[in-house]
Amino acid sequence: MSSRQIYADYLQRCEPIQPPQPWRRFAPNADLWTLPGHQAATIAVLRKKHGAAALLESGLVIQGADETLSFTPMFSQLSCEILPLRASPQGDPFDLLTDAGTVSGRLPLSVAHQDYHVFQQICELGLLFVTTSLADLLSLRAVGLPAGLAKGLENITGHALAELRNAWGAAEPGPATPAGDDEATPPPSLADTQEDGAPQPQPEEPSGPASLTPSALINPPRLILVGWSPSRLGCQSPGHLDWVISTIMAIAHYLGVDLDEVLVWRPTPQETQRITFGLRKGERQDVVREILKSIDRSAPPLTPSPSDKEATGDFLASRASLHKALVQPGSSRRLRRRLLLKHHKAVESTFVEPLLLQAAEESNPHERSRLQGLAEITRLFHLSAELQLAKLEREIVCNGLRGDGDVLEAKDLMKVCDLLYKFSKERRW
Repeated sequence: MSSRQIYADYLQRCEPIQPPQPWRRFAPNADLWTLPGHQAATIAVLRKKHGAAALLESGLVIQGADETLSFTPMFSQLSCEILPLRASPQGDPFDLLTDAGTVSGRLPLSVAHQDYHVFQQICELGLLFVTTSLADLLSLRAVGLPAGLAKGLENITGHALAELRNAWGAAEPGPATPAGDDEATPPPSLADTQEDGAPQPQPEEPSGPASLTPSALINPPRLILVGWSPSRLGCQSPGHLDWVISTIMAIAHYLGVDLDEVLVWRPTPQETQRITFGLRKGERQDVVREILKSIDRSAPPLTPSPSDKEATGDFLASRASLHKALVQPGSSRRLRRRLLLKHHKAVESTFVEPLLLQAAEESNPHERSRLQGLAEITRLFHLSAELQLAKLEREIVCNGLRGDGDVLEAKDLMKVCDLLYKFSKERRW
C-alpha cells in the first residue's frame, strides 16, 4: 500500500485548524491540520492497517531500540501545523509539510510545484514565494499565491542539491570557474547522502498533472524570497533568511539560475499597511494586487546579473526566452510582460544606445538626424518583430497558412522594414 494512503489515514485522526488571522477569512476551510489527540492510539490503528514496515518507509514513524514505534520528531511538538501536499484536489496527499520540513525527508522547495494549487498558480503568475516559516506560507496560500518552504536551504546537503536540480529541471552546471581556478568543483551526485551518512528515502512520486516539473513550464518561476512576516504583518526580516540567501548564492551557478530571477521582497511600512487594509476590508483580488505592486517596487534582484553589471544585456538569450513565452501556451501575462521588458533593455543596450552615441558625436546635422531616426526605427523594429512574428506563428499552428486578413497583419511589420531600409540606403557608410 502506498504512503499516500497512510498519510490520508493519519489525517483522518488529526484535527482541522485554520490559517492565521487576518488571512483566514479568505480560506476558512483550508486543508490544514494539527496533531491527533491520542498519538499512541493513532500509531496502533495505523500499524494494524498498514504494518510497521510500511509506516517506517513512509517516514511518519521511527523505531526505537526496543522496536517500539513513535512518531517522527517533527510530530512530537505540542503545537504542530500540518499541510498536506496533493497532486489533485481530491487525491490523497503525497507528502505532509510542517515547519520542520516534509515527512518524506525531501527538500520542501523541490516538491512544492507538485502540489496542484502551487502548480496552477505558478502557471498563472510565473513566480513562487519562498518563506522561512509555515505560517507565512499558509498566509500567502490563503489568498491564492504559490508558496514553498525554504526549510533545508539554510544548510543544504549534497543530496538535496541534486534533488533540487532534478526537480526544477535545471541545467547541469557549466564551466563557471572563477579566474585562476584550474577547474570547477564537480557537483554532488544523486548517490550522495545526508551528512550523517543515512540513506535518503525514495518515496513514490505523485501522479496527475501536478507531477509535471517546472521544466515542462515555459520558464522556471521567479523566486520571491519573503523578507518579512506576512503572518504577523511585521516588517522584521526572518532569522534564517540570511542563511538561505547565502546558500542560494553559493549554488546558483550549479542550478543554472540567474540571480536576477531571484528577488528579496521587503515591503515598506506603507505597503504593509495597504496589504493589511486589504486583508481586513477588501477582497482577495485587492490583497493580491497590493502584494504584486509591492513586489514591483520593493523586491530587487538578489544580486545583479552579469548582463546588468555590464549594462549590455544578452540580446540573443532574451530574444529566445521572449519568443518561447510568446508562442507557447501556458505562459502567464506577467511573465510575458517581464520578458518583453528584459528584451527591450537588451535591444536598447545592444543597438539603440550605440547609434544614439554615434549621433551625439556627429557634427553634420543631417547625418545626426538620420542616426537618431535609425535608432528609433531599430527600437520599434525589434519589439514589433517579436510580437508580430509570434502572432503569425500561432496563427499558422492553429489555422494553417491561409494568407487571409489575420495573417496579413504582418504588413505593419513590413512597413517598419521598409523604413529601416530607406534609412540604411540614405546613410552614407
